[in-house]
Amino acid sequence: MDVCPVDCFHEGENMLVIDPEECIDGGVCIPECPVDAIVPDIRRTLEETNWKISGGGGAAEVLGLNPSTLRARMRKLGIKRFDSS
Repeated sequence: MDVCPVDCFHEGENMLVIDPEECIDGGVCIPECPVDAIVPDIRRTLEETNWKISGGGGAAEVLGLNPSTLRARMRKLGIKRFDSS
C-alpha cells in the first residue's frame, strides 16, 4: 500500500496486515483502505470492552491507541454504540 509512510503493511494469507508496533498514524490509510477492513476490528474491540474507550482495559488500551485518537477514528468511520449494523 503506497499511502503508508512507514511501510507497516505486511502480506498475510489473502489479506494485508497492519503491524501496530510500526504504524504511526492509522488514520492516514483510511481514505485508501476499504472501511469494512477497519471497522470490524474497532467495533469488535469496543463490544469486547463493553464500549469502554479509555482507562485500564478500555478499547483504546487494547488497540494501542490514545483514547482521543480512537474517538476521532470512530467519528471518521461513523462508528456509534447503538448502530444496528
